Amino acid sequence: MTTTSPRLRRRQRASHAGYTLIEIMVVLAIIAVLLGAGIYNMVGVLDIAREQRAASDIAGFESSLTQYQINSRGVYPTTGQGLAALVSAPTAPPLPRKWAQCMTQINDDPWGNPYKYAYPPTHNRSKPDIYSMGPDGKDGTADDIKNW
Repeated sequence: MTTTSPRLRRRQRASHAGYTLIEIMVVLAIIAVLLGAGIYNMVGVLDIAREQRAASDIAGFESSLTQYQINSRGVYPTTGQGLAALVSAPTAPPLPRKWAQCMTQINDDPWGNPYKYAYPPTHNRSKPDIYSMGPDGKDGTADDIKNW
């Protein structure tokens, strides 16, 4: 019969012990830092996606406005008629000679603001001005997304 000394038993128990609280806290801190960095980078990607969606929406409006102009024999909707003239026939003059629905609905920009429309334009020469006020929702700032 072999007996082991208490000292040897403690060593054996220590070698089978789990992680210490400090080791667990260090691992959790590292995970938190990595998650924070990932979320920070993801926010930038979402901002870029919103800007690209707004630019794509504006290009779609331009295409629909060209179709409207062709259908109405050279006339764009006025500023007062706005982009809504692509969805339903204008009731205020100048009325197009021939109207056809070019879009089913006009969505807001990715930040929840309506797109801005102007014709006659102040920035473009022959086509309407269309723009989004961008992330800050303020007109005339550097983050506006526009077709000029």
